[in-house]
Amino acid sequence: MKLVAVVQARMGSQRLPGKAMLKLDEERLLIDWVLQRVARAERPSYIVVATTQSPEDDVLVNYIKQHYSEVHIFRGSHSDVLSRFMEIDRLYQNDYLLRITADCPLVCSKLIDEMFDVVSRNEPIYAANCNQERILKGFDVEFIASKIFPVIPYHKLSAYELEHVTPYFYSGEISESDILNFTYPELRHALNLNLSIDTKLDLQFLRELNLVFDLFEKDFYQIIANLDQILELQKSHKL
Repeated sequence: MKLVAVVQARMGSQRLPGKAMLKLDEERLLIDWVLQRVARAERPSYIVVATTQSPEDDVLVNYIKQHYSEVHIFRGSHSDVLSRFMEIDRLYQNDYLLRITADCPLVCSKLIDEMFDVVSRNEPIYAANCNQERILKGFDVEFIASKIFPVIPYHKLSAYELEHVTPYFYSGEISESDILNFTYPELRHALNLNLSIDTKLDLQFLRELNLVFDLFEKDFYQIIANLDQILELQKSHKL
């Protein structure tokens, strides 16, 4: 089965403007972390950055073009993010789109490959690890079957559904038998831990975690091996 990885990114974050181009360590920007870690996955045929047509995203687009010749770029609606995915699905012949948001610098290639192996065997319409008994925030991965896009009741969807892409898939409109939720009950005690970047405090926390644990080369399993220490550090930061 063919998989296209779609990294959803833009510069216009309200809580942390321009975060995709902020430094997470001395060598790499946030977008570098995301693209380089996704590129380690074996299953995606292409990586596509889905951004907007807004001039403020020109700097992001130009940076990717300069540093990642193998990464494709699609520019679409600012608020209707679902339409970006629908158009990417039309442009690329695939079986599934993988949705990744660019505020998750620890996105794990090993998880992507492992999960897509399961998805390929079961062929759900939608699969995710961030809904029921969710994985740690920051390792979110969602798969959407290409075959569903032509039949989505697009014009009936709310502005919220269009902006956030996947609420339609877990709103009850799709049969439960067509949804695959990966569950992580062993991580219940750490659900308040945020390893994505939404705010300046999140960025500072990830920077410090990286100084302690050298996270860039580590996969999900290696990172959670240090979970108790990470939770202690979180407490000391009152995050």
